[in-house]
Amino acid sequence: MEIINRTETADPRSEEGASDTREQSSNLGRPACSGGRKIRSLVMWSGGLDSTYALARLLQETTDEVYAHHIHLNAPRDDAKSRSRRCEFEAQAISRLVVPLKSRFRSFEYSESRADLTAFACFARDTTSAMFFAAQLAMSRGFTPFDRILVGVDDEDPRWRPGTELYALRRMLMNRILRAVWESEEIPYLYVFYPRPSRADAFAYLGQELAPLTVSCRHPEAGGLGFGDHALHPCNACAKCRSRPKLEQDAEDEAAA
Repeated sequence: MEIINRTETADPRSEEGASDTREQSSNLGRPACSGGRKIRSLVMWSGGLDSTYALARLLQETTDEVYAHHIHLNAPRDDAKSRSRRCEFEAQAISRLVVPLKSRFRSFEYSESRADLTAFACFARDTTSAMFFAAQLAMSRGFTPFDRILVGVDDEDPRWRPGTELYALRRMLMNRILRAVWESEEIPYLYVFYPRPSRADAFAYLGQELAPLTVSCRHPEAGGLGFGDHALHPCNACAKCRSRPKLEQDAEDEAAA
C-alpha cells in the first residue's frame, strides 16, 4: 500500500481527479499494513442508515480493526430544540444496533462522546464537529496514514457527487480539520464508497434485521397519539421520513419474493 501525497492548493478542483481515482481503485478488503498490522478504520456513527451501512460493510468485507464512535451532539440540556431531540433519537438507535451488529458480523470497538453546543447561537456543520472528534479518536488509537476514516454518504447527497467542485471543496475542508488537529500533513485517508450506494442499496444490505433499527428523521417529535409524553418518533414530514416507507416496502417485497 502506498501513502498518497495529499498536498492541497487554494483551488479545490485540483484535488478532484486524485480523490476519485483513489476511490475507484480502492478496495475495502485491501491487505494489512507493512509489518502485518491490520488496517484501522473509523466510522463516525450517527445511528442513521448511511453510517450504519458503512459500519456493516467494514465488518462484513474486511478484517480491519473497526472503531465506531457516536457523538451526542447538542445534548442533553435543551430538549425543546429539534437538534437535541434528534441527538436523543439517534442515541436510541445506536443502543438498539450495537448488539445485533456484533451478533450478525463481528466485534468492534464502540465509544461515544458528548458535545453540548446549546449555549451558542451559531455553530459549525455536523460534519465539521464529526471530523474534529474523529481526529481526536484516531490519534488516541494510534492511527497512521495507512488507516482510514469512513464517511457514510449515499448517492442522493449532492455534496458528495464526484467530479463536482462542491465535492472537492467538502473533502478539502474535512482534510484540513484532520490536519489541524493532528498538526501534520500525514493523516488517515478520508474514505468514501465508490460508487456511492443508494439508500435502497443500503437498506437492502442491512436487511430486515438491522435496517428498521436505524433512524432517518431530522426533526423527531415527542409525544403524540400512540406515544408517551416524552417518547420520540419520526416527524413524517421531512424528506428522509417521506422516502422511508418506500424503502421499507421495497425491502419487504424483496424478502417475500
